[in-house]
Amino acid sequence: MTKVKIEKTGKTVLSIVKYVLPLTFYITWVLYFLYLLPSSVIFPSALVTLISTLYLFRNPLYTWLKKWPTLTSVVFLFTFFVTLWMYLKYLSFEVYAFDLGTFQQSLYTTVFSHRWFLDNPDMATFYGTHPEGYVSIWNILFSPFMLLLLPEYALFPSPVTLFFIQALAISSSSILLREVSTGWLGESKARVISYLWFAYPFTYFSGFYDFHLESFIPFFTFLTLLSIQRGGRLFRASSLVVYLTIIKATPFLMIALLPWLYRKKLIGKNVVAYMFTSIFFAFFDVIMERIPYDGKLTHFYVLGVKVPLLSESYVFHYIPILLYHLAPQLGVTILSWFVGVLFLPLFSLSILPALVWMGGGLITGDLLYVNGFYQYGNIILPFIFLGIMDFASRHDFDLRYLIPTSLITGLVVLTLSFHYGLGFITTAYSLQVPHLNQEDEGLSNFLSKIPSNASLLVSSRVFPHVADDPNAYIVTPPWVVPEYVVLNMTPSSHTFEQLREEGYVVVYNASNCLVMYHEK
Repeated sequence: MTKVKIEKTGKTVLSIVKYVLPLTFYITWVLYFLYLLPSSVIFPSALVTLISTLYLFRNPLYTWLKKWPTLTSVVFLFTFFVTLWMYLKYLSFEVYAFDLGTFQQSLYTTVFSHRWFLDNPDMATFYGTHPEGYVSIWNILFSPFMLLLLPEYALFPSPVTLFFIQALAISSSSILLREVSTGWLGESKARVISYLWFAYPFTYFSGFYDFHLESFIPFFTFLTLLSIQRGGRLFRASSLVVYLTIIKATPFLMIALLPWLYRKKLIGKNVVAYMFTSIFFAFFDVIMERIPYDGKLTHFYVLGVKVPLLSESYVFHYIPILLYHLAPQLGVTILSWFVGVLFLPLFSLSILPALVWMGGGLITGDLLYVNGFYQYGNIILPFIFLGIMDFASRHDFDLRYLIPTSLITGLVVLTLSFHYGLGFITTAYSLQVPHLNQEDEGLSNFLSKIPSNASLLVSSRVFPHVADDPNAYIVTPPWVVPEYVVLNMTPSSHTFEQLREEGYVVVYNASNCLVMYHEK
C-alpha cells in the first residue's frame, strides 16, 4: 500500500513539475522586474522555459513529424527561407515600416530594462484612447499575447527571433489546418488544402515585410478549433484565452465564429461560455486602454518639426485614403483576399468573422489603410480556408485546381495593384530581393559607436538597428531634443535645411543615409 502511495505521489509531483517548469521564466522575470534578482537569471530561466515547453508538447510534435514528413519539411524550409529573407532585408536597411523596431524595443525594455512594454513610437504619439490625451498602458501595439514572446526574445534578443517566430507561426498553420480539416474532408482533401495554404499568395506578405501580431491569428484560430474538436478542458481554455488576447479584434472574431461552431455542433451549450468569455476580453481591452501611462502629451516632433496632436488622429490618418482610394482599393483588396477560390467561402457561415471585420474596417478606415493588403489580410485568412473546407465537405469538389488558380490570380491582382498605385508600394518593397553593400556595413558600424546615453531620432529603416536603446526614437516627445538624427534623404531636402538651421551638422554621409549631430 505504501509503495502504491509513493508511486501516486511521485506521479502527482511530476505532473505538477511538468506544468510549472514552463513558468520558470515568468516567475524569475517578475522577481527581476521588481529588482529582487540580478539580470544573470534571465537567460537560464528562459532556456528552462523553452525546453520544458517543448517537452510538454513533444507528443503532438513527434506525431506531426511522423505522420506528415513532407508537409513538416515544407514548413521548416518556408520558415528558414523567410527568416533569412527578412534578416537580409534588416541588414540592408530595407525594413521600411517601424513596427519591427517598435516590437523589438517593447520586448527589450520589458525583459532587460524594468519597464512595462515601453516603446517610444507609442509614447511619443497620440495612439492612446484616454480622454485627456494620455498614452495608455494598453498601447496600440501591445497585447497580453506578447507575454508569450518574452522567453524566446530573452534567449536571443534580436529581430531574427521575431522573424523566426512569425515565419514559423505562418507556415505551421498549414499543419493545424490539415489536422482540423482531416475529420471533415478526409486525408486526401486535407492534404491538398494544407498545400493550398502555401500556394495562396497573400499568406506571405506580413512575413516577408515586417513583424505584426496579426500573423499569429491563423495559427491560433486553427489551434482553438482543434482544441474544441478533441481537446480537454485545460487545452480548450488556454487556447481560447491566448486567441482572445492576440489583438483587440480577436474577441469579436470569435463571437462572429460562434454561429458556425454551434451549427457544426462543436460547442453545443458551451456557446454561452464562449460568448461571455469573448465579451469579457473585449471589454477588458477597453478598460485597460483607459489607464494612463507615463505622462500627458500635447504635441510631438517629427524629425525636429513640431506637429499638433490632432494631426495624428484617425481622422487625419484615414479620411484622405477614404476619399482618394475608396472604389479601386476596396475592390482590389477584397479580390486579393478571396483570390483563386472563386468566392467559395462566401457560401459558408464560417466566413462571417471576416465579413464582420471587413464591415468594421470600412467604418474605421482600417480596411482601406495601406497596411490592409499585406498585414490585415491575416485577420480574415483563416476564415477563408475554413470556408473552403466547409464548402468542400458539403460538395463533391476537387480542391486541387485551386492551387494554380490561386497563384495565377494572385499575380493578376498584384499587377493591377501596382498599375493603379493603390498605396501598395510597401508590397513592392517586400518583394524586392534584399542586397547588401559596403555602405550598409559602414552605417551599422557608425551606429554601433554612438554613445548609449545619447538620444537618437531615426528613420523607420534604421529604428530596428537601435531599438534596444531606450533613447532611440522615430518620433520624439516634446521633452526630448535628439543629439543624433538619422535621415534617409538627400542634403537638398527641406528637413535637412531645417535641421541645419537648428544647429545640426552632418557627421556621416552616404548615398543611403545621413547622420546629423547637435551638441547639447
